[in-house]
Amino acid sequence: ALLYAHGGAYLGGGDLAARAKTREYARKALDLDPQSAEAYTALAWADLADWDWAGSEQNFKRAIELSPNFVTAHVWYSQFLAAMGRFDEALAQSDRARRLAPLQLATLSHAAVAYWQSGRTDEAQVFFQEIVDFDPNYWFGHHLLALAHLQKGRYREAIAAIQKSMALREASPNSLGSPFGESRNLGVLAYAYAKARQRAEALKIVRDLERGEKEGKIRATGPLAIAYVGLGNHKRALGCLETWYERHGAGLYAINADPFFEPLHSHPRFQELIRRIGLPPAKTQ
Repeated sequence: ALLYAHGGAYLGGGDLAARAKTREYARKALDLDPQSAEAYTALAWADLADWDWAGSEQNFKRAIELSPNFVTAHVWYSQFLAAMGRFDEALAQSDRARRLAPLQLATLSHAAVAYWQSGRTDEAQVFFQEIVDFDPNYWFGHHLLALAHLQKGRYREAIAAIQKSMALREASPNSLGSPFGESRNLGVLAYAYAKARQRAEALKIVRDLERGEKEGKIRATGPLAIAYVGLGNHKRALGCLETWYERHGAGLYAINADPFFEPLHSHPRFQELIRRIGLPPAKTQ
């Protein structure tokens, strides 16, 4: 259930069949053990992917009540809280997860994201660098480090970090995150190129993403939205987000907390999208 929940609903781009499998296996688990924190955590993520915010939080709290040291529940609940704009609570859950699993790269990575989302970029960068130092071959660590560089306007460093991330993923094509990681890397790279005034390189990536999306090889609406924000084409970026919504993409749960989309917050189309998803109103610049 946990693998279908996060591996399917998030990394796989919001597959409805994966969410159905999540619920099927979680219910079987609860039939066998009504006190299964893992099952409640899986259901909480399926609820989040279905934009059932009340149901998601209830299941996260139940999971943590049943098993206070279950790391996954704390990490995923942190992501939920950041999406709700409740950053102090999100950071508390992140810190709890980091203390529980100081040697788990995936836990450290996802727990640190809340610091980047909350605008505490200096602290996020420290955490991201620690992850890269811990394992220089962990592709996601370099991706995260690029996010901190972008927030600080260090576009050359961001480009280098994303290229490193992509090279490491190519060397390990079966690493967790396919196909999400590949397209996300490309979207962030296009954004970085655009910000570095290398517009031709950014547009080439956009064309590649659009072609891959059209041919069904990758899911790229979210990464394309990021790329278009970097290019200053907010109309196209909003169009991508609206397409993502029409497909019920699970990753939309985080668009309020994603710093890439902050320039869109004041736009009526973005505000209407947030309303339809049921998220709290986005903070405007």
